[in-house]
Amino acid sequence: MNVIDARPDLVRVAEVAERLQQFHTGARRFDRDDVGVERADGLDDVIEFSVTHMCVDLDIVGGGEEEATLRAQVAQLHMEPFITFHGARPQSEVKRFIQGASAIAIPSIIGQDGNREGLPTVLLEAMALGTPCVATDVTGIPEILHHEQTGLMVGQRDALELADALRRLIVDGDLRVRLAHAARRAVEERFEINRNTAQMRALFTAAMREPAFALEAV
Repeated sequence: MNVIDARPDLVRVAEVAERLQQFHTGARRFDRDDVGVERADGLDDVIEFSVTHMCVDLDIVGGGEEEATLRAQVAQLHMEPFITFHGARPQSEVKRFIQGASAIAIPSIIGQDGNREGLPTVLLEAMALGTPCVATDVTGIPEILHHEQTGLMVGQRDALELADALRRLIVDGDLRVRLAHAARRAVEERFEINRNTAQMRALFTAAMREPAFALEAV
């Protein structure tokens, strides 16, 4: 993240926004035993989880340069009946996968080159759809996913911790319901596009009216 020299009292944060009317929780089912995964990072840890929970179906949505390696790992472990690679899918299908899952794993990691994502869009979409989330403590994720409140947080590259978090969601229906409802409320409060647009409009209006908000030449 690039940091500019600015007066703290003039800094305002504009949150990412979603059109939540496109993400209905609908008639959620919390009695299913399947896990959705949309991220490629950290998937080897999720596959390790499936080895010890063979009654759970794992849907992997999306592709990437690690796909061939992951497919080979699944074949070596003889896990093909339980793990399905769906490749890149349209957003409408991705939403159906997320909404139909008991839980979604988003095991983001910081790459060896320092590459990382900010706040994964799929995390906000899953929370808006009412799907309980397990994610890692990377960059912007802790801003919206609070451990034991709006989801479950695990460390990077910790297969055992990730497996335990997913197991908890699979076996504890009350926990899934509680986290899902709290996550949806959190997204509505912070990332709803109409509310956030109104806030930005108010900031720009104030900037035009108040000299104190005028930009200074550097």
